[in-house]
Amino acid sequence: RNPVIDYAADNVGSVRDPLGNGDTTDDTTPTLHGTAAANSAFTLRYRLDSGSWTSVSLTANSSGNWSWTPPTLQNGNWTFEVQKAGQTGWDSLELIIDSTSDRNPVISYAADNVGSVRDNLSSGSTTDDTTPTLHGTAAANSEFSLRYRLESGSWRTVKLTSDDSGNWSWTPPTLQNGNWTFEVQKAGQTGWNGMALTIDTTSDRTPLIEYATDNVGSVQDNLFSGDTTDDNTPTLRGSAAANSEFSLRYRLESGSWTTVKVNSQPNGDWGWTPPALQNGKWTFQVQKAGQSNWDNMVLVIDTESERSPVIDYAADNVGSKQDNVFSGGTTDDTTPTLHGTTANNGMVYLKAVNGTDSQVFSFKADDAGKWQWTPSSNLALGDWSFQVSKASGSGFGNAFDLKIGKSNNYSDTLDFESLPNNIPDIFVANTLYQYSDAVKIKAISSYATVPVVSTEFVNDSSFGEKAISLEQRYDAIVISFDTKDYDAHLAVSFSFQVYNASTRAMKFSFIFGQRQTDVDLQPGVNTITSDMYSYYDNITSSELYIYNNYGGRFLVDNISWQTKFDSEKESTFDIQNNNSPDIIGADEINNTSSFGNENHIDPLQLTGKDQILDLTALSSKIESVEIFDITGTGDNTLKLDLNTLLQHGEKDLFIEDGKTQLVVNGNEGDVVQLVDILPEGSDISEWQHQEGTVTVAGVEYNVYSHDDAELLVQQGVKTELI
Repeated sequence: RNPVIDYAADNVGSVRDPLGNGDTTDDTTPTLHGTAAANSAFTLRYRLDSGSWTSVSLTANSSGNWSWTPPTLQNGNWTFEVQKAGQTGWDSLELIIDSTSDRNPVISYAADNVGSVRDNLSSGSTTDDTTPTLHGTAAANSEFSLRYRLESGSWRTVKLTSDDSGNWSWTPPTLQNGNWTFEVQKAGQTGWNGMALTIDTTSDRTPLIEYATDNVGSVQDNLFSGDTTDDNTPTLRGSAAANSEFSLRYRLESGSWTTVKVNSQPNGDWGWTPPALQNGKWTFQVQKAGQSNWDNMVLVIDTESERSPVIDYAADNVGSKQDNVFSGGTTDDTTPTLHGTTANNGMVYLKAVNGTDSQVFSFKADDAGKWQWTPSSNLALGDWSFQVSKASGSGFGNAFDLKIGKSNNYSDTLDFESLPNNIPDIFVANTLYQYSDAVKIKAISSYATVPVVSTEFVNDSSFGEKAISLEQRYDAIVISFDTKDYDAHLAVSFSFQVYNASTRAMKFSFIFGQRQTDVDLQPGVNTITSDMYSYYDNITSSELYIYNNYGGRFLVDNISWQTKFDSEKESTFDIQNNNSPDIIGADEINNTSSFGNENHIDPLQLTGKDQILDLTALSSKIESVEIFDITGTGDNTLKLDLNTLLQHGEKDLFIEDGKTQLVVNGNEGDVVQLVDILPEGSDISEWQHQEGTVTVAGVEYNVYSHDDAELLVQQGVKTELI
């Protein structure tokens, strides 16, 4: 029998029906299927439109069936023909390849045909046209569904057909005001393509100035006609017809008008900011084309008299660090002085908020507009928010946030009457709470909570009004000292008070430096200090563990501690108060008996200039010096090697990391020479210059580390590896 083409298979897109003669497909490689004599050979040829033929040889299988897939075909009209040898005619199939023919319908835009504004509308737009015409595209000559509804109501569905080019349009019946959704989908498509429109027959309304925004100063309220503002570029805001253009004019007093064109957004809102305006009474007006009157707003610009109060900073007058503190900062001063500015001789109303407590204070600024305020009593620990206004009841500006706490204060007393805001009166058992920058606390119990209770029944004035109650055996309060901060050294001493609620002596325990101590507590208040136990004299610890080890009921309060940093910082960093000698030249060390003491930290201060202090040659003269100050009166040099550093440094001197540490102070022009710093055979990379700097008592240092040694060199001093 003669070969024939039965059909073509469409393997692309959502529509994959068999294709007959004259069909259109988006598959650029449709597979032809047909029949011929069993195992027979025949010729298949194909071409685009009236172009040249391309021929291939095919063979039917033993059942007489055959199939063939062409290479990728371009869009157009293709003819496929088959013929066996000796046959006079050809059997043919024509297909139209159109890679866009299976495309999904979409809504491109809606046409507004009503009112003065008749723009094309995109999804989300507002229109006063209750019969907007939807326009879109789909597969050429294809049928699809369009559905629409108001808000979340029921869908209404219509059938539409695109034209030869794939374009379509549709106009709904009259729609009521509201939010409408329109969606299109072809057969077999899983999702819908949609558009949302808001029908608002009032949207072609005249423009209005509704208010102006004040963007200057601490008071930035909305302004209405007749208001005064210190903002000389207030932003006017209003409404108009959606996507409409209108005129805005403005003038000072009775001067000449300046006119600009303004456009509203798709929802009808608009905003406009003028160039800088001089002080005075300004009139602003808006009008659309064809409108007979103008909508009006009047503002008084006065950049001086309307200056609102602001808080600039808080002055910290307590402790070793007495800097100015800015919003978001922390201070240990419970009576910080707030400083700020306002109008000259203006009244200031200050609102102070701590938790749910709020108070307002009032005072006057001076002739220059400067003011300051100090609370009359100590502020509670925790988070405070301060706001100022020029009016007593409203207009309070941005919050100035201040934390009254324990910033950079390592020695402290934990008093349960004044816990930070983040710590509750009922501790969640086994939960770690941040008490200060360097200290965390935790209550341990087999029960869910550990309470802080009133101590009104204790009858001892040394005990606080509140204490933590360790009621169950093994209940504990744990103080953890944070050593990740370079300055936050371990605790060296402690004290606390325990109230024994029993009428007889009871055993009680605590652990410090991994050493447990059991004490017999008498009925009533007992004070425990580390000084009572000689074995704690040379012990440091990262934790104080106070616990009910034997049963009974105990109240714990007034837990105090001192850190290694606080106990040694005077002797470590205040060289003027030390008895170490001043060295004028290196030669004078030979005439000096050995100095330094292993029992405490010693500094050595070099005076003069052009001095070279070679520690590698003077080790016998220096028993123990941990801090070398080579500042002098000019440029000086210090030489040392790794052995010298290990000899004179002290383990865990400045940070608890198990390393031997030594400090060099100096300034620009001074040099530290690291001689023979590496053991034989070592690579120079084994001595690491650590990234960044560390701060010790307010001084920045570069850190050089090698195995168990750390050298801290004051920033500005040059370091040479020789």
